[in-house]
Amino acid sequence: MNHLVLIDGYGFVFRAFHSLPPLSRKDGLVVGAVFGFTQMLMKLISDTHCSHIAVVFDSGGKNFRHELYPSYKAHRPDVPEDLIKQFPLVRQAAQAFNIPSLELHGYEADDIIATLAKNAEKEDFKVTIVSSDKDLMQLVTKNVIMFDPLKYRIISEKEVKEKFGVEPIKVRDVLALIGDASDNIPGVKGIGPKGAEDLIGRFGSLNELLLNTDKITAKKQKENLLNNIENAKLSYELVRLDENVPIISKIDDLIIKKVDLENLRNFLERNEFRKLISRAEDLFKSNDNGNYKRIKNGNFEDIDLRMDNLDKFCELANHSNILVIYPVDEETLLLGLKSGEYITTTFPLKSSVNNLLLDSSINKISFGIKNLLKNYIINSFDDLQIMSYVVDSSFIPDNLSLIIQKHLMEDAPQLTDNIKVKYLFKLFEVLNSKLLEIKSLNLYHKVEKPVINLLAKMEKLGIKLSKEKILEAKQEFASELQNLENQIFAECNAAFNIGSPKQLGEILFDKMQLPGAKKTKSGNYSTDNEVLEALSWQGYEIAKKVIEWRQFSKLTSTYTDPLLNLVEEDGRLHTTYSQVTTITGRLSSSKPNLQNIPIKTKEGQKIRKAFIAEANNSLISLDYSQIELRLIAHIADIKELKEAFKHNEDIHNITASQVFGVPLNEVTEDLRRKAKTVNYSIIYGITPFGLAQRLMIAKNEAKEIIDKYLLAYNGIKEYIDHVHNFARSTGYVTTLMGRRCYINDINSNNGMIRSFAERLTINAPIQGSAADIIKLAMTEADNFLSNYKTKLLLQVHDELIFESPPEEAEKIAISLKNIMENVVKLSIPLEANLSIGKNWGEL
Repeated sequence: MNHLVLIDGYGFVFRAFHSLPPLSRKDGLVVGAVFGFTQMLMKLISDTHCSHIAVVFDSGGKNFRHELYPSYKAHRPDVPEDLIKQFPLVRQAAQAFNIPSLELHGYEADDIIATLAKNAEKEDFKVTIVSSDKDLMQLVTKNVIMFDPLKYRIISEKEVKEKFGVEPIKVRDVLALIGDASDNIPGVKGIGPKGAEDLIGRFGSLNELLLNTDKITAKKQKENLLNNIENAKLSYELVRLDENVPIISKIDDLIIKKVDLENLRNFLERNEFRKLISRAEDLFKSNDNGNYKRIKNGNFEDIDLRMDNLDKFCELANHSNILVIYPVDEETLLLGLKSGEYITTTFPLKSSVNNLLLDSSINKISFGIKNLLKNYIINSFDDLQIMSYVVDSSFIPDNLSLIIQKHLMEDAPQLTDNIKVKYLFKLFEVLNSKLLEIKSLNLYHKVEKPVINLLAKMEKLGIKLSKEKILEAKQEFASELQNLENQIFAECNAAFNIGSPKQLGEILFDKMQLPGAKKTKSGNYSTDNEVLEALSWQGYEIAKKVIEWRQFSKLTSTYTDPLLNLVEEDGRLHTTYSQVTTITGRLSSSKPNLQNIPIKTKEGQKIRKAFIAEANNSLISLDYSQIELRLIAHIADIKELKEAFKHNEDIHNITASQVFGVPLNEVTEDLRRKAKTVNYSIIYGITPFGLAQRLMIAKNEAKEIIDKYLLAYNGIKEYIDHVHNFARSTGYVTTLMGRRCYINDINSNNGMIRSFAERLTINAPIQGSAADIIKLAMTEADNFLSNYKTKLLLQVHDELIFESPPEEAEKIAISLKNIMENVVKLSIPLEANLSIGKNWGEL
């Protein structure tokens, strides 16, 4: 079957410019977007099995949409100068690969793509459109798919339906209602994606909807439609793709041609893309037709990359019970059999490969499988990265070569495809044996492995973010930063860069002569938080203001600015979770790091309020209450704590009474606050010095409080002594589920390092057990929700956030609370605080 690949040239380049790291030539010309485009072309032309190919560009200028609506695209910002300078190089890149470039004055690239795609489909071609443009999703059919090269995901009829709630043929109707702010397409004010999906799903088309407005029961929705009928009709025409562009090129003109390696090398050298030169030579130097690479592989059987041999490989795999699947890069998948045969294939995957992934009788061995799970259903798998992590969580398994060195005790050779296959099978056997040896197979299979698939779903789903709320917070933080800056300058009678530790140190200790100066190895004054907090404790206002300034600066640099950049086209934020970052089993998140958003400050709440539910939906929060205190009461068998939790008494009031020697009914809010600090500080193995700083009291007073606490809850002292001794003899501590948390410095000769390890030893079994419990709860909750619309969106420490439609929210919330509180049985009850609201800040 002929296969036409159509590349949305500028569509990719614009996204690459804003997504990929900056890159400049020696002459200063920015070429990052060109590099990304070149790299993408190289993968497509070498790895994609197509018979025809073309890059399609916008020619600029006006088209029929401007005639319909002069304000079309009127509000688009100017194209950055650094990007404009790259446009000619993008066209040169296409020429270097001998790929035809198509454009036509008066027509957009989307229209040319639409025309070619429809013509090719009529001639029984398979068509892949390399783009993520939502307008092009109108074209998706059984034989026309899209491929997003930056997210490395296929967009087929299924994905379009998931995004818009309607079949591709009705996407135009939905887009007409939603409008498009970036193109200045008006749509119908007040109707968003969910409303548009419901209306088109109910009435079938925009035309039928407008003929039946009397049947709309929602008063505001009906009013919005009646007031915007002309805008809806106009928008319907503006989002239409012209499938009859009078292009001169015929499909036969787009037959893929041999790559001229010399021309390509000259282009790569001219633009200083040196890392691509060797790959280009490897791919195209000895090929007969320049379109695919032949694998050479020592003892392993040769199977080249042509489609007929892929089918041959899949036939062999169907008779096996184990298979390696390894993502070589974001566009290429390595498949290998234990008998030695292997092959590489590119995304989108053929049905024969998909069938292998779906086959539960074939166990798939992989490394970092989560990203694959976002786009493919893979039944029966094992992830070597997670297996390695469970074996030893102190070793971060983010590199296959390092894992080979650690677990196979040998230097990893150059990891060619056949070597990867061999080592992946070998690693699986070794890691399985090690999990059995340390009695952690159950932890891996019951706690960690189910979470992989769930995290993939959560990352793909994301959570809706209100840009308006983030902008409000950003403006408020900027105002606060300016006020604090003025106050700091007034305190020291000088202007300086507050963000510079060197300048700050000179102001505090040279100019103002404040006490407590100490120097770092670099010779500059230390101005870390510990130093500033000590000064603030002594009453120096400037230190307090600098601490506040740093907090607002961090909120701006870590959250408000990045959050605005991380929101994707669907209006949702898609954080990335890692299972292999902490020694205790706790999940971490990045882009953005949701774990560090302040909970108790009003500034943190402003950021949390920007995380919102979709229209008409609600967010459900379930947060384990005092789980770490409950766990230490259970693990250390602290009678007083257990009784308090069983009778639902205020644990902090009880501690205040015990430690500060006052009757329960005389405990003040201030004493309760101090007792709460003590309760949680003990779990983290705090020293008298550390507690003194937190409570702003003398060190000897802090030591007395700790002694009284340990006397009141004497089982805690026994627990601390036990875990210290156990860790010193074994090198690790364990959680309730048997997870080994390795404490590598517990026997260090350096007192400071050893002291830190001892504090970690106290907390790791508690925090690790909490991490295991919430992972079990996540899995059980997800299984329960399989027949509901409610979905798990986020996990942040001891809290789970769900999104739920109105007809499910309250009932589902009670069931989820029950799941969380009963997922494990302790000697005291677990409790999950439940709240429902429209944004995270309300919860």
